[in-house]
Amino acid sequence: MKMLLKQVAACMAALMAGPFISTSNLHAQTGKPNIVIFIADDVSYNDLGCMGHPIIKTPEIDKLAKNGLRFSNAYLTTSSCSPSRASILTGRYPHNTGAAELHTPIPPAR
Repeated sequence: MKMLLKQVAACMAALMAGPFISTSNLHAQTGKPNIVIFIADDVSYNDLGCMGHPIIKTPEIDKLAKNGLRFSNAYLTTSSCSPSRASILTGRYPHNTGAAELHTPIPPAR
């Protein structure tokens, strides 16, 4: 039962995780790319079907990976989740965001 719960949790998290960018007809129509970024805590790269997980099935994410652009080599600016998200949202290193510590919001002026 514990293993099943862990797999279900990983599947749920996988719906919001992964290093993918997907483009669609929207780009052709508007000239603007359609970008999707998944961010999730405690999901490893290999917790997704498209990255080779033997049990967890992620068909919708797999479609995005197959039809879009998939980045398979990425780096963190820090190993803490909140500062990493602040870096993604601002494009700055954690110590320059004003939110370099866990659970610290990004200041409005940033």
